Amino acid sequence: MAGGRGERLRPLTDTVPKPLLKIDNKPILEHNIDRLIDFGMDDFHIAVKYLGEQIENYFGNGSNKSININYIRETAPMGTIGAISLIEGFSSEHVLIINSDVLTNIDYEDFYRNFIEEDASMAVASIPYKVNMPFAVLETSGNRILSFAKNRFIHITPMPEFIYCKTRPLAYDSRRRSTSMPQNLWMQ
Repeated sequence: MAGGRGERLRPLTDTVPKPLLKIDNKPILEHNIDRLIDFGMDDFHIAVKYLGEQIENYFGNGSNKSININYIRETAPMGTIGAISLIEGFSSEHVLIINSDVLTNIDYEDFYRNFIEEDASMAVASIPYKVNMPFAVLETSGNRILSFAKNRFIHITPMPEFIYCKTRPLAYDSRRRSTSMPQNLWMQ
């Protein structure tokens, strides 16, 4: 997924899409593609929108890396991973979807193996965080206070950037501008 505007990195992304920002003289997306190639992947679909022509011009069809790259062009924002609903056919039953700007050392083979062993419909890789709240925390229900705790740690698992595996394409609901991800698909 490489279609976002990269608003938090402005002005760096005013003229360059976030996936083409360089780390160690190499675009973030190229770091990711090279790692995926190392794990044996050779068929890529890259969803583009904002400054997408730069990404297409940089990577072309992938032949210079002996891989196949197809581009998915969003004409209107489709929400997180909505663009994959535009892919007419996948070459595999399982699909790995990552944000193009995620830099990770995840063992993709281990991640995939766990996904298969769990017989899950979807697996998500994320990083849990422990946040020290310097304020009192109220747990409420409506206008009733259920509990009160001062200076406690809160455990959260944010997903602003993610990697996951799916067994089938998602259904896109154009009325809601979102992709259908039923809650019962999340792997424990």
